[in-house]
Amino acid sequence: MSLQTKKNKKGLSIMIGYVLLITGVIVMSTIVYQGLKTYVPKEVLDCPDGTSIFIKEINCIDNAGNFTLDLTLKNNGRFNIAGYFIRATDNINQELAIVDLSKNIDRQAYQMDNMIRFDPYGDDVMTPGDELTNTFNLDGNIYSIEIIPTRFQEEEGKIRLASCGSAKVKEKVVCGPEEGGGCTPGCSGEESCVSGTCVAPDCGQDSSTIRTSCLDILNNCPSSTDGTYWINPTGSSAINVNCDMTRDGGGWTQILKTWYVAEINNVFKKTGAVGSVSDGLTNLGSGYKLSDESIRQIIGPNQKFDILADQSGYNSVYSTGNYEYVILRGYTGYWKFDGPVSASTTTTIFQSYRKSDNALAWTGNLQCGYNAGTGVAGINCDTVLENNPKGGSGCDINMGLKSNGGWHHFFMSQYNQDTYLYICNGPQHTSDDRFSHRFWVRESS
Repeated sequence: MSLQTKKNKKGLSIMIGYVLLITGVIVMSTIVYQGLKTYVPKEVLDCPDGTSIFIKEINCIDNAGNFTLDLTLKNNGRFNIAGYFIRATDNINQELAIVDLSKNIDRQAYQMDNMIRFDPYGDDVMTPGDELTNTFNLDGNIYSIEIIPTRFQEEEGKIRLASCGSAKVKEKVVCGPEEGGGCTPGCSGEESCVSGTCVAPDCGQDSSTIRTSCLDILNNCPSSTDGTYWINPTGSSAINVNCDMTRDGGGWTQILKTWYVAEINNVFKKTGAVGSVSDGLTNLGSGYKLSDESIRQIIGPNQKFDILADQSGYNSVYSTGNYEYVILRGYTGYWKFDGPVSASTTTTIFQSYRKSDNALAWTGNLQCGYNAGTGVAGINCDTVLENNPKGGSGCDINMGLKSNGGWHHFFMSQYNQDTYLYICNGPQHTSDDRFSHRFWVRESS
């Protein structure tokens, strides 16, 4: 055999080897690809809007040099939760939380697959309003924590785990032996432990706040009481507002104070802010209003909200006192005050309460979206749709002097720029005995 023939055969063998290698790679790639197609879900399973968890209290405890982190969590959303992922940063300059703390749980829950589960069988057992405290034994220092709630949800007939990334919460907390110890025996109330010092949370105490509404303050600082707070609803600059943290669970932000012929007090159809926070609770004086943009942010991205209406005085022709406040629940619509707000796109509920003891006087419904005349602004409701209060005589508690089946209005500004609250305390309109009506809102689920 010639030397040239041997070289040709050798070259052919090498080429065949390359072909076989390439073929093998292609076959393996196809197998891996097909496997990944079955392993990786087609879509990320999202949690429903309204899934939420917040960190109510943090305590860093020094037990003779052994540090533990106590976390009190609350389900402040609308859906049940199965558990959560928890990660921390272990460097003061670290941005991304990558330290898994689930392995450090101290027996109050089940640690499975890097997740804290409240129930070993995978049920969503933490219902809205529930609170729990978990303790974590720390191996070293941590500087912040990140929590992502989880749920088990059905998709295409199968139960799958959903990681609720949109409900992720973060909190700064410095805890560990190298940072001067914890707070022993622990911080009180809503305080958190930072570098061995108990620090009050952001409860809207000053203009540096990031809280967006009175409800946001109450959710993060449950012991908050009625008063004046700072909020930053638009994210640009903080504003001072009146908060009602008591009635019907609290979380009400005052947005408006007005009365008959509202242009006199410079409120009628204004889209910007009017007056100062001190004007909000006076009888007459100057009108008061937050800007429409601030109000839209306070009531939330879904534009579904509750409205509480009360008054600074009363109409003595129809009642002997200022006895009533009214809550309009579940209004969905685009807020504005340079004209009428359209009727709610969801079914609403009206409820009247006796002011002295918050006793429920009446439940029913009125037709909203009234827009008759150029004097109309904001939310206005009149015709009875359900359970006629009959001027008070149809209420469980009649607080007025006169009864009339047609006297039922909830007006921020009627056709003649008058304000009305006609339910169980008689016709309380401001055009006779001069007093003001006040309106408060909070985001509704």
